[in-house]
Amino acid sequence: MKMQRYIVILVVFLWITTVLAQSNGVPTIQYMLYIERTTTLYGTGFEQIDFSTDGQLVAAGNEQNVNLYHVMTGEVVESYTHESTVQHVSLSADSRYLASSGFNENIIIRDRLSGEIILTTQSSASSPMVWHPTENRIFIGAGVVLDIDDLDNPLLLSTWGFVYDAEWSPDGRFVATANGWDNDYGSIFDATTGERIFTFWTNSNLAWASDSNRIASQTQIRDITADETVLFIPELDGHIAWHPTQPWLTGTSEGVLSIWDSDSGDLLTEYQTDCDAIRGIDIHENKIALSCQLFEPYSIDLLILEILP
Repeated sequence: MKMQRYIVILVVFLWITTVLAQSNGVPTIQYMLYIERTTTLYGTGFEQIDFSTDGQLVAAGNEQNVNLYHVMTGEVVESYTHESTVQHVSLSADSRYLASSGFNENIIIRDRLSGEIILTTQSSASSPMVWHPTENRIFIGAGVVLDIDDLDNPLLLSTWGFVYDAEWSPDGRFVATANGWDNDYGSIFDATTGERIFTFWTNSNLAWASDSNRIASQTQIRDITADETVLFIPELDGHIAWHPTQPWLTGTSEGVLSIWDSDSGDLLTEYQTDCDAIRGIDIHENKIALSCQLFEPYSIDLLILEILP
């Protein structure tokens, strides 16, 4: 009888704790799906993966193809040939255009409606590609902004060498770049004129806040209007992403996904994956996609998680 009472009390306690955590805005992370892939990506570099606009698909490389996987079933909904091992993929704001880059240093941009390849150009195999949040403009890591409707007039940015990560501000006014481990600095450019606005210390990854006034990089959040660091988070590292609607900032360390309160810097939750390393991340409302690397046996697959307030 005492044991039954103890179990009831414990269940009630856990329920109350969960309710209080949710009411205080502490996110809960749950496993959704694991998608196996075939890839010969090696090393510990960055892999760019991307959710579709509606969050139903995630685009990622699969050896010499670009696949769009359904996030509920793992089914390959669409597949396109790239002709070399694919490292980065990126979907335009309306998901109509798909960009991919591979180890042959070719970047291919396709129109998913027609299936037509509208551009093939060259850049470093590791160059990131990021689309404007509302327009059909794409930044390519070589320091070029292309307008799909005006390909003859690219905007050139002086990025000072290799770009490891790049992100458009949510309002589309700026492009931020990080130059990786060789040069520990980042830059913010005016996306209309190409002018460098300022340079700041960073490491390899960046993420913008939804207000377009703050940018996160390793260990810090900077206010770009004041050009100063406003918050230090010493453990913020790895692949960084900012939730599009919540004050949640994510970082990775080996196989652990951590989420901090981006206003206070408090650690909200940690999720231990089965990944030996996390090579890329994307967030869409209540879903997180991770590029999940296993060392033995070697594979780089996709892990889909659900994140709830």
